[in-house]
Amino acid sequence: MKIEDFAKQNPNKSRSVEDLVRFLKTRVELAPNYCVLLGAGCSVSSGIPSGGELIEGWKRELYSEFNGDLEGYSSEVATDYFSKNHSSWFNSSNEYSSLFEKKYDLPSQRRMFIEQLVADKIPSIGYAYLVNLVKNSYINTIFTTNFDDLVNEAFYHYSDKRPMLCAHDSSVSSLNKTSSRPKIVKLHGDYLFDDIKSSLRETESLEENIKDKFVELLKGQGLIVAGYSGSDRSIMDVVNHILRFDDFLSHGLYWCFRKGDYISEDLRKLLWKERVYYVVIDGFDELFAKLNSDLCEPLSLEDGLVKNKTSKIIESYTSNSALLKSSSDIIRNDIERLEKQKTKNNISKLIQEMNEKNKATNLEDHEFSMLIQIESLIGDDKYHDAVKLGEEELNKSPSPDLYALLLKSVARAYRASNQDESARGCYKELISYDKNDTFPYSAMASMEFNFTEKAAILKKAIDIDGYDFSNYDLLAGALIESLEKGDVDDKELKLEEAQRALDRSLELNPSNTNRSWAKKFSLISKKSVSEEEKDAEKTRLLNDLKKQGPYTKNYIALNSKHLGDKGCKDSVQEFFEDILSHKECVENYRFTGYLSLAVYSADVMGAECEFGAIVDELCEKKDLYKNPSAIFRCASVVAKRLGDFERAVSMLGKIHYSDLDYQSLSLLLDCYIALQDESKSKEVIEKVDKEFTAVASLESKIKYYDEFGFYAKALEAVKSLQSLHGGSGFNVATEAYYLIKLDRNSEAREVLQGFLRKVNFDKSYTAEIVNYELACKNMGRKVDKARLEAQLGGSRNYFVKAAVYSVMGKLEESVEMVKQGLLENKLDISSLRSWPALSSVKDKGVERDLKLVV
Repeated sequence: MKIEDFAKQNPNKSRSVEDLVRFLKTRVELAPNYCVLLGAGCSVSSGIPSGGELIEGWKRELYSEFNGDLEGYSSEVATDYFSKNHSSWFNSSNEYSSLFEKKYDLPSQRRMFIEQLVADKIPSIGYAYLVNLVKNSYINTIFTTNFDDLVNEAFYHYSDKRPMLCAHDSSVSSLNKTSSRPKIVKLHGDYLFDDIKSSLRETESLEENIKDKFVELLKGQGLIVAGYSGSDRSIMDVVNHILRFDDFLSHGLYWCFRKGDYISEDLRKLLWKERVYYVVIDGFDELFAKLNSDLCEPLSLEDGLVKNKTSKIIESYTSNSALLKSSSDIIRNDIERLEKQKTKNNISKLIQEMNEKNKATNLEDHEFSMLIQIESLIGDDKYHDAVKLGEEELNKSPSPDLYALLLKSVARAYRASNQDESARGCYKELISYDKNDTFPYSAMASMEFNFTEKAAILKKAIDIDGYDFSNYDLLAGALIESLEKGDVDDKELKLEEAQRALDRSLELNPSNTNRSWAKKFSLISKKSVSEEEKDAEKTRLLNDLKKQGPYTKNYIALNSKHLGDKGCKDSVQEFFEDILSHKECVENYRFTGYLSLAVYSADVMGAECEFGAIVDELCEKKDLYKNPSAIFRCASVVAKRLGDFERAVSMLGKIHYSDLDYQSLSLLLDCYIALQDESKSKEVIEKVDKEFTAVASLESKIKYYDEFGFYAKALEAVKSLQSLHGGSGFNVATEAYYLIKLDRNSEAREVLQGFLRKVNFDKSYTAEIVNYELACKNMGRKVDKARLEAQLGGSRNYFVKAAVYSVMGKLEESVEMVKQGLLENKLDISSLRSWPALSSVKDKGVERDLKLVV
């Protein structure tokens, strides 16, 4: 029976897509009320044949094999022929199973067939809409009878949420219904596992564990079924059974059919039951396009795809005949926009590159097209192909304009594929080609981890062009970072050189967007002058910056920090309230982002504000989630001031996967460490390792190793960092820290003693001094209490003070400092757990009491 005939007989069972929209909206506290079950029909627009198409193909092949040709062939003739002549293996009521098992004898052969069938398929646009519904908490559990990986692949492309994927019996038992993570349950296994069920005979029973979880997840939920014929008795038996109980499928079962679909007898009986309805749709993509359009903000496919370097997906959408013929205006408009965005994105990147340094270019159309092709290959992660094409063009003696652009593109491809030496070769060739171009120097400097080498490269760029402010800023940054990493050689000379570089950068570009303002502010704190002199110099700098606008990003951040550093909470409070009162004045400055910066800055400095209420207000603003920096700042407040690490993680989850910078990932890692979630911490480490520099990767791994007790690995990572930065003079305090944790106190003392003698035990090296005295104490040596007491007056960091008091044996004072520190930054609970200098606090069981503060 066709769906149209059933509809005539049972009009009261009909529901519309608009009805589904209304039902999905009826949720409490963003808790989804519906699950989704996807069948093979949902994969057709992704290029995977339907069961009917497979049946027809197998019929033709087997009919030809038995008869020698296809003369007089039709599907009906083949069915009749097999029924009469091959009834030993053919069952007309189970054609799929009969034909599949005849074509492939063994389950392993059928598994290989399925694997080849679904390999390298790209999820169609309907999956993008589905994932967006999950991101907006309308759906959280997706069941599928399919063997392909399209649902999981869609989450990879369109969401930074990693779903819980259950594809075989062993993984389902640990599935937590209450978890906020999306869940994908493959009811018939996965082609990557040997227990795949690929014919009806094999799908007649679900593994008990899968069945139990299927039932459990449908309790108190509704179910929307799409692209599924209901031909698997195992699933139909479960659905029929749980419909007897009011607690299951309590929000109804809505079975979606395309026009012209046939309804089996079993399915027809199911549709007669209470709480079961049918919905006529145009197709899988069209259904989820409509649901997404009516329930969520417009889907920003361009940002998600282009930034994720997945232009291959855009190509698949814009050339997909099924999507191009879709009756959905939503899909057609999205496809049209993607086509325009694809061209716009490729061209804009090239125009930006070609106009760099105001160089005029005169490329021919075919040259321009070829550059777009190389950029597209890089965007698709086909770095080898991009290099090959670029080098082929370089060998053709291109025009001067094209030659430089080709070298830069090839260098980008090399860098993206971690072939840094080859990239350096391209930059050196660019230097030989145009000795007046500073770009290759800046590019090579960004790849260099040895601060001395980095500074030398940047100085060459400055010698060539003394009017490019950015190279002065980069030089100062390299010098400052080297000092922060423990490079004490010629400290005062480096400070003076960094100061001159920053002054020159601001002379050339005094705009408030110049990062040299913040670097110069930071540099003042490192000078060997009195606190009064530092305060006066910072005040002068801020007055100069304020002249360019009192509500600019740099001024808000630096002035908040300055007031906080002075301990003027009243001043911070007054400044913060001034920011809030000028909302209307700074609307053009993206107020949400700036207000979040003020919240972040004021929070760090300890202003007395209703942070929870302010963050809640910010989170209600839709434009907040278009601003990754604003999300980061709000999440920082939530984690540090409120101690709500899970909420901070959830907020950071609003940042698109491709927009997660190292700062955001660092905070995410800190939150997972505070929650002591080892598996999630490892996920962050893997992303940093893949997406960022070796230094960022090592620093993140050190945090992870420290929290979860891998101290030897942490020390090894510190050594690797020291090697990258040019020697063991860097990260001395961190090196000694892990030596102490490994109970190698004698080595720690020796390392620190050599360093501290070199700097005459300068009290500004707090971590080195505290760890030195701790190593001495652990060895049974006398602690220099006067040296430690000197640290108490020079630091505003409560945890540093707590460590000093602990090493001095003043437990009561140490506990009080820890409490004060946790009031300001709840993330410091990890420091309490890990700092060896605070072991006396933990040994007394104080940690349990202090957790109440968090």
